[in-house]
Amino acid sequence: MRDEDKGDHGVREATRGAAVRAKTTMRACVAMLAAILTATLLASCGGDDKQAAEIQVDPDYRSEINLWRIQRQEAATNPDGLLTPIGLFWITQKAHFIGSGGRSGMRIPNGPPSLGMLQQSGNRLFFTPESNVAITVDGAPSRGRTELRDDTYGEPTVIGFDEGKGQMRLVRSGGRVAVQVKHADAQARTEFKGLEFWPIDPAWKIQATYVPHPPGKTLEIVAVTGLTEIVRSPGYVQFQRGESSYKLDVLDVGNPDWLLIFADMTSGHESYGQGRYIDLPRIASQGPIALDFNRAYNPPSGFTSYTTAILAPRDNRVDFAVTAGEKRYGGPPQPAK
Repeated sequence: MRDEDKGDHGVREATRGAAVRAKTTMRACVAMLAAILTATLLASCGGDDKQAAEIQVDPDYRSEINLWRIQRQEAATNPDGLLTPIGLFWITQKAHFIGSGGRSGMRIPNGPPSLGMLQQSGNRLFFTPESNVAITVDGAPSRGRTELRDDTYGEPTVIGFDEGKGQMRLVRSGGRVAVQVKHADAQARTEFKGLEFWPIDPAWKIQATYVPHPPGKTLEIVAVTGLTEIVRSPGYVQFQRGESSYKLDVLDVGNPDWLLIFADMTSGHESYGQGRYIDLPRIASQGPIALDFNRAYNPPSGFTSYTTAILAPRDNRVDFAVTAGEKRYGGPPQPAK
């Protein structure tokens, strides 16, 4: 926390005291949340509790990782979060009717029987709601025909329905466009089983070196859809484990952080079969970087089949078991697309 007080000495002292009390209170809150989550996680991990007790972890680092785990739980359970997709439909050159009724070609399990019609005209796509269906367009009420933009150059148009519980937007993958539908009452969310993690182990926070690629480097990455994406790769991280050296490519997918996707010997067993993600801070040049596998997490496709998530690059597969981070999700099975 920065001290930004610019007043006289007395005000500074008072502010400093308040800041100390606030900081102490925040630490206490974080510690309490961390303790609650730790107890829950240990209860869910069965035999892992003994192993966790044997690992010596700095209290501040434990609180940091447990707070991150709380944020992961929130990301999964938010009304428009990881568990809410209920449909992914590829757009073709014809009219598409969407809704929960049997006469809808794009049928969804939640929402009105007939939501409206999607129609492509050249390279443009339009949505026309049913006359008796209330929708919003980017949060504003609307009842007319609306042109939809996808996520190629920024935020896509968001169609809201079912009193805000449902959302529809366009996503692009491998040069094709699909409509993704989410709903707060999705089965995956209402039957959420909770996330499981390996015990926190500081040994899995590895000191690596970031090495830039030549400018403009791209990689062909396969998405869970089976389509191939061209993704920018600013560089790679290099690290030692035992007597072996490893290099993992870093991806720039347009988020505030870079993305590293890896697969290991637990993939398809204790962890999600198509690999896991780690967020990395952007850095300007070659230098040290922390590669914290305790922060490894499942991609969206680890929770639902209605996603276009990209998978681990071919060369980002390691020959050891990463027993750290988020485990494979064991929630309700998702129907195949």
